[in-house]
Amino acid sequence: MKEVIIHAGLHKTGSTSIQRSLFFNQQILKRNGYQFLDVIKPDKRKLKNHSSVIINLFRDNPEEHYLNKKNNWIADEVGKFYEQQLKKSISNLGGERLLISGEGISSLNEDGLERLKDYFTDFNIRIIVFVRDPYEAINSWLAHVISRGGKKLVDDLHPEDKNFRVASRMIEKFKNVFAESEFYSFDESLNEGGPVVKFFNILGINDLSNLEEYRDNNSISNKLTRLGEYINNIEPLMINNKPNPVRRYFRLRDLEFNNDKFYLTKDEAAQFTEYLAEENNKIKSLTGIEFTTEMKYSGDPRLTIEEVETIIQKSVGINVWMKVLVWEYIEANSDASINEKKRFFNTSDDLMDVDVLRDTAIMWEKKDPGRAYQFIKLAKLIRPDGVLINEKFDEYRKKLKLSDTE
Repeated sequence: MKEVIIHAGLHKTGSTSIQRSLFFNQQILKRNGYQFLDVIKPDKRKLKNHSSVIINLFRDNPEEHYLNKKNNWIADEVGKFYEQQLKKSISNLGGERLLISGEGISSLNEDGLERLKDYFTDFNIRIIVFVRDPYEAINSWLAHVISRGGKKLVDDLHPEDKNFRVASRMIEKFKNVFAESEFYSFDESLNEGGPVVKFFNILGINDLSNLEEYRDNNSISNKLTRLGEYINNIEPLMINNKPNPVRRYFRLRDLEFNNDKFYLTKDEAAQFTEYLAEENNKIKSLTGIEFTTEMKYSGDPRLTIEEVETIIQKSVGINVWMKVLVWEYIEANSDASINEKKRFFNTSDDLMDVDVLRDTAIMWEKKDPGRAYQFIKLAKLIRPDGVLINEKFDEYRKKLKLSDTE
C-alpha cells in the first residue's frame, strides 16, 4: 500500500527550517525511499511549504487564504492548478513514500481534514505534528504577527479569538480524524539536534553526515517588535487587502538593532495564566507531552543611545514619512537628543527641505487637510520652533478635530 507522510506543523515549531532542509536534501530522501512533493506556485516559483496546496484543495474557504488575496488569485483556478501537479506526483511514485509538509494544514477544520483523508483513501496516512510549550508559542507567534504587519500585541487578545492558535484544539482535530497521529515536543527536539534532525530521525533517516541543514529564524527582537506594533497601528501593511504604498520599500526587520528575544511583560502575560495552566493539562492528556512553563518576561523596552545609533545607520533610504513614525517612537522611548534627530533625518543647519515641507502642506490644506497635516507634522518635527509651521500645525489639528493623543 502506498504511504503519504504529512508534516502538519504546528506553527512556530521550526516548520520552515524542516521544509527548506527537506527541499534541499531530496537526494537523501530518495535514497531512503521518500519523494518530497514537487509543486510550483501560479507564479512558477517552487514550493517548499505545501500549505497552499492543501488549503486550496481542502479548506472550506480557500478564497480567504492570504496568498490568494495578496496576489488576486482565483481560488478555484489555483486549486485545479495544484491538483494537477499533486496527481502527477502521485502517478509518478514508484515505491517511494510521498512527503508533504505544511503548518497551514493545521488550519483545516475537521471537515477539511476528512476531505484530505478521503483524497488519500488508497494510502496509509502518517501524520506528524510538533507541539511547542504554550507560553513560548504565544510569544513567538505575537512577534511573528507584528513582523507580518499585525496591529496588536495583547490588547483584547483571548484564546477564543479566531486568530489565537490554541494547540490543544488543533491536536484534537487531528486525533479525531487521524487517530494514529504522532505528536513530538519541539522543545525536547532542541536537545536532540534540533527539529530538522529530529524530523529526519522520525522518518528513520539517521545517517545525516551529508545533510545540508537550513535553519530559518524569522523572529524579530523584543524592542523591534514593539516598534513594529507602533508603526503598524499608524501605517498598516495592508489597506483593504491591498499593499499600503507608503510601506512598499520599508521592511521592519531591516532595522534590527537588538538580539533580545521577544517576551511579554509580566503585566501582559498575567492575562494568560489560567489559559496556560489549562492548555498544559490538555496537551498532556492528549499527547502525553508535559510542559512545565517557565514564565520569562520582557526587559526594559526603552532604547539605549547605542540602539538609536544603529537605527539611524540602518534607516538610510527609508521614505520620509516612515522615518517620521520611527522617530516618534524613538523620541517617546529613548533619551535621544536633537543631534540624533538631525542626523536621522539627514538635515543640515539651513534646513532648506523644511520650507518645502511647509509649503507643500499649505498647498494641500484645502484639498486634503489630512495630508497637509502629515507634511506640517514632519516640518515641525525638524523645525519645532518655526512660527508659521506651529501656526499651521495648530490650525490643521483644530480643523481635523484631533485629540491630544493623536
